[in-house]
Amino acid sequence: MKTDLLKRHWLGAQPQAGTAALPDDLREWMSDDRLVRLVFEAVAELDPQQMPRRDFVHAGRTFPVAVMLTLLTYCYASGRFGSQEIEEMLTGDPMLRYLCAGDEPPSTAIRRFRRVYRGPLSVCLLRVFLAAALQPCDAHGWAKRGEPDGSANHRIETAAKAAEAAIGKAVFADTTALDV
Repeated sequence: MKTDLLKRHWLGAQPQAGTAALPDDLREWMSDDRLVRLVFEAVAELDPQQMPRRDFVHAGRTFPVAVMLTLLTYCYASGRFGSQEIEEMLTGDPMLRYLCAGDEPPSTAIRRFRRVYRGPLSVCLLRVFLAAALQPCDAHGWAKRGEPDGSANHRIETAAKAAEAAIGKAVFADTTALDV
């Protein structure tokens, strides 16, 4: 019972029937190349004032903040939430190795980075999910043209909820992984 309540809290309510929701893995809606471009754009558009430092230091290792933001934004937007899962995938997934510029962060650094840079990470995720929500895509419940004004607001709200839910899923995945 307690686990169900935690899941609902961190993972969010399921979409109601008849409403469009963004998938956990945006690659269901777009190519991997398009998702990577959106992630790069979202990180590049961040205001440098939002980041206290250019580098993130963890356990004596230094990781560029932009690289970590790119890696986590891509992972969360592609349905990979657990820090341990991400760390394990870094060795076998060429795209993840490329995104982390060959310097693979451990799961402890990923968790800590998410906590310290949650604000900028949320902004990047919002931008990526918003771009996905605004793309014309009738097959997924979004109208292409002639939408009522309220539907754009609905898409923005959906993207904001998806971005916050992605971080919540990462927190939940790490919490359950550490609670063994």
